Amino acid sequence: MRAPLPSLLLVAAMVTFATYGCGSSSKKAEAEAAHQQAAQQAALAQRAEFQKRCGDPIRFPISDECVRMAGDAGPELRRRSELTMAVWRSCALIPSSAESIRQELIAKGTAKTPIGQKMIGEMERTEQHSDSPCVMADLRDLDCVAGNAEACETARNNDPACVAWLNDQDTQERLHCIDRAVHDQACMAKPPASDDDSEAANALSDAHAEEEDCRRMETACLHTFDECANAKDALERTLKPQKSRPSQAKQ
Repeated sequence: MRAPLPSLLLVAAMVTFATYGCGSSSKKAEAEAAHQQAAQQAALAQRAEFQKRCGDPIRFPISDECVRMAGDAGPELRRRSELTMAVWRSCALIPSSAESIRQELIAKGTAKTPIGQKMIGEMERTEQHSDSPCVMADLRDLDCVAGNAEACETARNNDPACVAWLNDQDTQERLHCIDRAVHDQACMAKPPASDDDSEAANALSDAHAEEEDCRRMETACLHTFDECANAKDALERTLKPQKSRPSQAKQ
């Protein structure tokens, strides 16, 4: 028994539509998958380029180029970079820090003497987590740690963070202040020699007083412990939300 012609045409049309529809869906899915794969590859390439140019972990202070490459995270990274620089600025040169000792010896011209190098090396080794990016550059160089003054200078000149801190206006002003302090006439004056015990005792007393005056002058060039603590607190407040995000995401 033959089916009527309209019925046959209807069945043929349905088969053709079904076949075309399946083929279209399959091609659309393949196109979407290819698009997603291309987007993932582009994202990975962009991330690799960012890490190459900006560091992994990120090197501070961050450049304008890296801020642009970071996209939406750029402003947050810039803020963190500024606060990190503020910590270096406020904490690298404080009383009794290794960086302060080094810079005072440099100003006095004794940094490269055997005694000066020994003093600098011992001070820096006690600051394994120094707030001076230049001390950290020294500690990463094994030749510098071994006492090679030229290696230390090279390590500092090749470290972007150290160079940024050294070129900072506040740092430059304080280094000039230290230089003026150690070359002040009162600091450079020597007590007259004397054979008389009482005069020698007075001269020694005067020398100690002058030494204290010089120390106060040098200390006046440095940042205070409170300034350092405040700068660290500001950076910590910025980092706290970032530290809490993973735990919040798990909840």
